[in-house]
Amino acid sequence: MVAPDLDSLATALRVTSDDLLEESPHLAPWRPEAGIEPRLSDAERVTLSVRQALLGPGRNNRRNDLSVRRRVGGRGRG
Repeated sequence: MVAPDLDSLATALRVTSDDLLEESPHLAPWRPEAGIEPRLSDAERVTLSVRQALLGPGRNNRRNDLSVRRRVGGRGRG
């Protein structure tokens, strides 16, 4: 189980990152006009990276990542 404070941080980080990238699209990585749509948004990628860094090594990060994706509205499998 993930601490509620970490869940709140993850949600706030995803929303803030998403808003920032919408306001400043030049900060997002380049992607071709046509092609395969990414499974994760850039905001979700930032959120998962920060969360994984906070949890540290040795944790079951795949299970935790899927949990975060579900909570923050990600499109990931799980």
